[in-house]
Amino acid sequence: MLTIKTLNSMNIKIQGLVFNNYKANFYEDDNIKVILEDSGIKNYIIIKNGQKSLEEKDLEILFRGLINE
Repeated sequence: MLTIKTLNSMNIKIQGLVFNNYKANFYEDDNIKVILEDSGIKNYIIIKNGQKSLEEKDLEILFRGLINE
């Protein structure tokens, strides 16, 4: 959250967030929920633990800001 607040205070637009090495633990789910709620950021992607690649279409959507709209 500190990084997000700092970027916002510098008027740097955040395109989206990447949560990586996701293992589906309760605390990870809670952290993601809190970060998204507090930051107001709706554009994000979750990369699972051991995931070796992403679909190109998912990256295109993330970079356009549409992935979770």
